[in-house]
Amino acid sequence: MSYAINRLTPRLVMIVWMRTPMLNEAKDFIRTLENTLNQADEPQYFISDLRRGQIVDVRIIHQLGALTTHRNWAGSTAFSHSPISKLFLGSFRKMVTASEKNMTFDLPEDAIAFLEGLSPDLTSEVDWPHILSPESRGTIEIEE
Repeated sequence: MSYAINRLTPRLVMIVWMRTPMLNEAKDFIRTLENTLNQADEPQYFISDLRRGQIVDVRIIHQLGALTTHRNWAGSTAFSHSPISKLFLGSFRKMVTASEKNMTFDLPEDAIAFLEGLSPDLTSEVDWPHILSPESRGTIEIEE
């Protein structure tokens, strides 16, 4: 699997990309993310770690942009230093209606601060040093 979707809190979901996905994996990701939104009892926030991969298919990026209009999409952020990630994130941002609620950053700390600005204390229960460590990326236990 090229990605992991991890529920960090009842309102916060982390997406970790281990590599750039093949088209079928990217389509599965969109279906899984849409199911996550459909099943949520309250609006959801997302943080994506794009340090090792990202979606590069523009059609899939367009579908992801469309998900930002879902009633349970509260906001999102992503982080990566990669010029490739920044290029595709720029495409994503052009496709979202509420771009002020969907921002990208180079550093995870800036992405976390952005989420806190959207919803104070949203990330206060998260053990970020553990979550962001190279040893845990993609293997975080999902808490329901």
